[in-house]
Amino acid sequence: MISANTAVYLLVSGEANERVLHPGTVVGLPSADAMVISFDQPVAPSVGSDVNLFFDQRGKFFQQYGTIAAVSSDDAGQTIICKRSGDAVPADSRGCYRVSVVAMSITARVCGERDCPVVNISAEGLAVLTELGHELGDNVDLTFEYDDQRVIGVACVQTVRILPGRKYRCGLMVPSTEKVMRNSLQKITAIVQRKQLQNLRRIA
Repeated sequence: MISANTAVYLLVSGEANERVLHPGTVVGLPSADAMVISFDQPVAPSVGSDVNLFFDQRGKFFQQYGTIAAVSSDDAGQTIICKRSGDAVPADSRGCYRVSVVAMSITARVCGERDCPVVNISAEGLAVLTELGHELGDNVDLTFEYDDQRVIGVACVQTVRILPGRKYRCGLMVPSTEKVMRNSLQKITAIVQRKQLQNLRRIA
């Protein structure tokens, strides 16, 4: 989806306190899973850093996960080689059907914060309510259990909405490379849907 001369914005995971989007340009595609990106100033990602790239395509904003494979600097700025992790996804939403679970009192653990209410789930991620604030692009530790399924690993914060009472509604995306986590999410989504249908039949 990203082609040569595409304008991108680099967000490095783990930057201190303030999140900064660094503007750059894709100047080469040496392989199907790698891209060369040029910046007018040093952005200082180290090799092995997990990063998020944001870019616009036909009026839609996308996000691409990746890892820094190489870095070089000179007087003109900095050039990096970024290896893609999975496919680019819409930066403002999950792309598959979400199941509302507000009435089911399901909770998750996010970055050590226990009992975060889960608002909805899908095969790609979930939305949770937290008391701790998170920033767009943060990678957060996630533990989520339902029935006999467990989702344990790292998810990326895709959306953040501030709510009354010092709470936050965070949309979490599980990268497509995390196949075990996504498989568990898909099973949980199916289980929840089945239970909701069973409850509707009883009411009917």
